[in-house]
Amino acid sequence: VELTPVSSELRPEYCNLPPDRRKCGGYFPAYYYNPGRHTCLEFDYAGCDGNKNHFNTRHECDLICHEWPEDPNQYGSRVLPCPERGPPAKDHSGDPVPKPHPGLIPFSLQ
Repeated sequence: VELTPVSSELRPEYCNLPPDRRKCGGYFPAYYYNPGRHTCLEFDYAGCDGNKNHFNTRHECDLICHEWPEDPNQYGSRVLPCPERGPPAKDHSGDPVPKPHPGLIPFSLQ
Protein backbone atom coordinates (compact mmCIF):
# COMPACT_ATOMS: atom_id res chain seq x y z
CA VAL A 1 0.00 0.00 0.00
CA GLU A 2 1.47 3.33 -0.98
CA LEU A 3 0.33 6.40 0.96
CA THR A 4 0.45 10.04 -0.06
CA PRO A 5 2.68 12.13 2.22
CA VAL A 6 1.33 15.37 3.65
CA SER A 7 4.58 17.24 4.29
CA SER A 8 8.19 16.48 5.09
CA GLU A 9 8.53 18.97 7.97
CA LEU A 10 8.71 16.29 10.67
CA ARG A 11 10.59 13.66 8.67
CA PRO A 12 14.22 13.26 9.80
CA GLU A 13 16.67 14.65 7.25
CA TYR A 14 18.45 11.28 6.89
CA CYS A 15 15.27 9.82 5.34
CA ASN A 16 16.20 11.80 2.20
CA LEU A 17 19.62 10.11 1.85
CA PRO A 18 20.09 7.44 -0.83
CA PRO A 19 20.59 3.85 0.33
CA ASP A 20 24.24 3.06 1.04
CA ARG A 21 25.06 0.09 -1.20
CA ARG A 22 28.81 -0.07 -0.65
CA LYS A 23 30.29 -3.55 -0.64
CA CYS A 24 32.00 -4.76 2.52
CA GLY A 25 31.28 -8.47 2.65
CA GLY A 26 27.84 -8.55 4.23
CA TYR A 27 24.41 -9.07 2.77
CA PHE A 28 21.40 -8.11 4.85
CA PRO A 29 17.94 -7.34 3.49
CA ALA A 30 17.00 -3.89 4.78
CA TYR A 31 14.63 -1.02 3.95
CA TYR A 32 15.22 2.62 3.08
CA TYR A 33 12.83 5.51 2.54
CA ASN A 34 12.63 6.72 -1.07
CA PRO A 35 11.34 10.34 -0.95
CA GLY A 36 10.75 10.41 -4.73
CA ARG A 37 8.34 7.47 -4.52
CA HIS A 38 7.02 8.35 -1.03
CA THR A 39 7.50 4.81 0.23
CA CYS A 40 9.98 2.45 1.89
CA LEU A 41 11.78 0.02 -0.41
CA GLU A 42 13.94 -3.05 0.18
CA PHE A 43 17.65 -3.02 -0.64
CA ASP A 44 20.77 -5.09 0.10
CA TYR A 45 22.58 -3.58 3.09
CA ALA A 46 26.24 -4.62 3.30
CA GLY A 47 26.50 -4.19 7.06
CA CYS A 48 29.11 -1.41 7.16
CA ASP A 49 28.30 1.89 8.83
CA GLY A 50 26.47 3.49 5.90
CA ASN A 51 23.98 6.22 6.68
CA LYS A 52 20.91 6.25 8.93
CA ASN A 53 18.45 5.64 6.07
CA HIS A 54 18.42 1.87 6.59
CA PHE A 55 15.96 -0.08 8.71
CA ASN A 56 15.53 -3.73 9.68
CA THR A 57 11.82 -3.79 8.78
CA ARG A 58 9.50 -1.87 6.50
CA HIS A 59 7.34 -1.12 9.53
CA GLU A 60 10.26 0.63 11.26
CA CYS A 61 11.00 2.61 8.08
CA ASP A 62 7.35 3.65 7.74
CA LEU A 63 7.12 4.75 11.38
CA ILE A 64 10.19 6.97 11.18
CA CYS A 65 10.21 8.31 7.62
CA HIS A 66 6.71 8.17 6.17
CA GLU A 67 4.49 11.22 6.65
CA TRP A 68 0.99 10.48 7.92
CA PRO A 69 -1.86 13.01 7.78
CA GLU A 70 -2.98 14.56 11.06
CA ASP A 71 -6.55 13.65 10.07
CA PRO A 72 -6.55 9.96 9.03
CA ASN A 73 -9.79 10.50 7.09
CA GLN A 74 -8.24 13.28 4.99
CA TYR A 75 -7.72 10.94 2.04
CA GLY A 76 -10.48 8.45 2.83
CA SER A 77 -9.98 4.98 4.16
CA ARG A 78 -6.40 3.74 4.28
CA VAL A 79 -4.41 0.86 5.65
CA LEU A 80 -1.70 1.85 8.10
CA PRO A 81 1.32 -0.35 8.77
CA CYS A 82 0.96 -2.64 11.78
CA PRO A 83 3.72 -4.25 13.79
CA GLU A 84 4.33 -7.87 12.88
CA ARG A 85 4.28 -8.86 16.55
CA GLY A 86 3.04 -7.39 19.75
CA PRO A 87 0.51 -7.78 22.51
CA PRO A 88 -3.12 -8.34 21.51
CA ALA A 89 -5.28 -5.24 21.28
CA LYS A 90 -7.58 -4.57 24.23
CA ASP A 91 -10.95 -2.89 24.41
CA HIS A 92 -11.99 -0.13 26.84
CA SER A 93 -12.55 -2.67 29.66
CA GLY A 94 -9.11 -4.24 29.19
CA ASP A 95 -10.37 -7.46 27.58
CA PRO A 96 -8.51 -8.76 24.50
CA VAL A 97 -10.16 -7.84 21.21
CA PRO A 98 -10.77 -10.97 19.09
CA LYS A 99 -9.13 -11.02 15.69
CA PRO A 100 -11.69 -10.59 12.90
CA HIS A 101 -12.13 -13.20 10.20
CA PRO A 102 -10.52 -12.20 6.88
CA GLY A 103 -12.86 -10.02 4.85
CA LEU A 104 -15.09 -9.11 7.79
CA ILE A 105 -15.17 -5.78 9.56
CA PRO A 106 -15.89 -6.02 13.30
CA PHE A 107 -18.48 -3.62 14.67
CA SER A 108 -20.65 -3.17 17.72
CA LEU A 109 -24.29 -2.10 17.99
CA GLN A 110 -23.77 -0.77 21.53
